[in-house]
Amino acid sequence: MKKSRFIFLACLFTIGSLISVGLIINYDSESPEVQGDWPHKDIDELIKDSDLIAIVKVKDKKMKESKVEKEAGLKRQFSTLKIKEVIKGKPEKEIILNQAYNFVDIGKEYLMFLSKGSDGYYYELTNVSIVPKKNSKFKSKIKGLQGTFNEIELINKVKEKVK
Repeated sequence: MKKSRFIFLACLFTIGSLISVGLIINYDSESPEVQGDWPHKDIDELIKDSDLIAIVKVKDKKMKESKVEKEAGLKRQFSTLKIKEVIKGKPEKEIILNQAYNFVDIGKEYLMFLSKGSDGYYYELTNVSIVPKKNSKFKSKIKGLQGTFNEIELINKVKEKVK
């Protein structure tokens, strides 16, 4: 009886280890992405629904969690954004972006399509409404604005669409 219990536990341990190794191997630490029910919007819909379209630079960020979020293991990031160029919306020097995931990084630049909440914070409209700048280029996945652009090209393309 003891031998069968030992074999059972050894098999259980082995299976658990194999599953854990498989999960670790398949984990992509470069792009962990939480999935949500984002609306699918093309460039025209993003422009229409945006309170602010701007090129921004992330000045700082703070992580916060409410009691409910803490219990669920979730955090929100509040990032101070310095506005470099307003394409649509009220010109402001800085705004606060409230995010639940796909957080922006300090010192990085982005093209953002944002809505302003009644709480005064800004929110992204979809999972593609924040376009990062990498190696001096913006790579957009927005339908109707897909491609890789330098800053001036991107601003001009979006301004054309805003008109």
